[in-house]
Amino acid sequence: MDSHKESHHFPFIALRHQRFPHIFQADPTGIAKLASRASPRSECRRNSSASEPAETHIETASRWLFMSIKWAKSLPYFAELYYPDQLELLRQNWSKLFLFNLMYFEMVPKPDDSEDDVSGALRDVFVRWSEANLRPEIPGKIEHSLEKIRRLHMDETETLLVKSLLLFNPETEGLVDASQVQVTQNKCHRALEEHASSTNPGERDRSGRILLTILTLSTFEERDIEAMFLSAVLGNATVTSLMENILCADTM
Repeated sequence: MDSHKESHHFPFIALRHQRFPHIFQADPTGIAKLASRASPRSECRRNSSASEPAETHIETASRWLFMSIKWAKSLPYFAELYYPDQLELLRQNWSKLFLFNLMYFEMVPKPDDSEDDVSGALRDVFVRWSEANLRPEIPGKIEHSLEKIRRLHMDETETLLVKSLLLFNPETEGLVDASQVQVTQNKCHRALEEHASSTNPGERDRSGRILLTILTLSTFEERDIEAMFLSAVLGNATVTSLMENILCADTM
């Protein structure tokens, strides 16, 4: 990685199927265009073939996790960060992305013959957790938080910008270049404000309401999310301890 990368814009980046122009601070809406290349809608369509057997809730949860990380890896402005910063951002923010994606995948329209039943998988996880008497209040709190987010009726651009804000957290501990993460977060904030005000002019301070609602995702402990959704996959390991292997996986 170029140690002399400039922080005031994203350099011209060539990707496998697309090429993106410079994104200047004067045009923060370009952030949304970059983020949209990895829309979960296309992932859900690719994974909703009725010819394949229905997934178990364990397989579904594992896919949610890998899709969250795959989305982050596809972002040009994530790829421009130092590798240790990429790793720490995912290690310390994966659970918020996971929960937000869980809500989004649940709401994405699917074909009538799709067996990708996110709502069913979510109910199954909550029932299993409650039956095991493992802090039975947690599923209700998660569902309440997700319902508040659903009521915002975010469009796809707002959704992608929120995901970027959840990921690009300059308060993440151990960052090599927190200033570059801050630059990206600032651009995402401005892009969200501009988009929300232009598409919902009658809704005062919509972007602020979105951000306040999303903050509820930070109240859930990573260990609870792991235990609830991923314990059967992780065994004695944790997502944090395995993140480097996941991030470097060639298959993603």
